[in-house]
Amino acid sequence: MTADYESHSSGNLAAHKRSHTKEKPYKCEFNDCGHECSSQSNLKVHSRTHTREKPYQCEFYGCDFKCSIQSNLETHSRIHSDLKLYKCDFPGCMYAANQSSNLNLHKQTHTGIKSYKCEFPLCGADFFSKGNLKRHAESHTEKGQQRRKREEERIAKLFVKNNISFDREVHIDFICGLKADILQKFARIDFVVMRPDKNTTFCVEVDEREHSSDGYMLTCETKRMTDATASMIVSGHSNNIVWIRYNPHSFSVNGERKQKLKKDREIKLLHFIESYEATKRMEVIYMFYSSVTSQDDQKVIANVLNMPEFPSNLFPLCSTIIQ
Repeated sequence: MTADYESHSSGNLAAHKRSHTKEKPYKCEFNDCGHECSSQSNLKVHSRTHTREKPYQCEFYGCDFKCSIQSNLETHSRIHSDLKLYKCDFPGCMYAANQSSNLNLHKQTHTGIKSYKCEFPLCGADFFSKGNLKRHAESHTEKGQQRRKREEERIAKLFVKNNISFDREVHIDFICGLKADILQKFARIDFVVMRPDKNTTFCVEVDEREHSSDGYMLTCETKRMTDATASMIVSGHSNNIVWIRYNPHSFSVNGERKQKLKKDREIKLLHFIESYEATKRMEVIYMFYSSVTSQDDQKVIANVLNMPEFPSNLFPLCSTIIQ
């Protein structure tokens, strides 16, 4: 087999030949690391894992991203661009992304295959990405539990400060309400805000990282909402019921990460609760969830609604808010 590689530099040619011979003459001397490289430039890049040096900085206004490898900066810079080179080839899907990694994650929403499984005893959660599995694993630690409580406590203080009456950790017994043999026996809702003047009850769930790291199964979670709603109605609850799935963490739109301060999200949450009057017996609002924009009518749709396991009968009752 002949190689077609050409170079204007004898040094580059010598480095290229080592990709065939597997020779690695450059060794890292940092604290007996022992890492070996085929070129001096690769060794220089490797050394930054020890020095934490990040010489490449994003020049986009307001972005403080830095990295140790120039190619990583080039990849990062695409999140600030409207150019979406990576398009989904699934029939009828118009999704496009500015990073191949985002496209690969998106494609899994069509297959439903979740390759990364939690090994914590009796958990059974699985995920589309290794990153989501890693974040989920934190939920099994004391630190993860404390972080979740902090996010909920922030919302509790927000409601108190703005004179919004609420009940917290509300227990809804499915058996009492439905008189049926169902998988779960009860639901516990983070916050319930009743607005008799609007004929609306808001069930607010604080979904850290869009629930991607909490280890729940989508079919179980949607059934929990519908069963809890049915239980409340059968038990005599007259208000229309609106579920607010509030994500306090980062999210993306069409694959691009969005910057929105927590205080701005909280203002939107407050305004929604204070002004919205439900017209349906049950509604679900995904607030600050990662989303895509419909090519037909430019409507914003949370990614979770496009997952194969999301119940089709619940879809018409759902809306997405990102602004």
